[in-house]
Amino acid sequence: IANHKRIFLAVPPLAEREKGFIQWLAKVTQMARELSSGIYLYSNPETQKAIHTFLDQQKLNTQDITAPEP
Repeated sequence: IANHKRIFLAVPPLAEREKGFIQWLAKVTQMARELSSGIYLYSNPETQKAIHTFLDQQKLNTQDITAPEP
């Protein structure tokens, strides 16, 4: 039995400006849903904001994403 509790995601600064960022983020969130696991996000505040904006636009649950305070 596979047991996945969370996905640790380290996102570099300005990753939201990279080509394919939205597709990558969509795949990561889909994988988290399929595994029924949360995402632990490490990134700078601007990238976190871009990720949360994407999640809001896609009407995805942002409660499963945890980000440590800077």
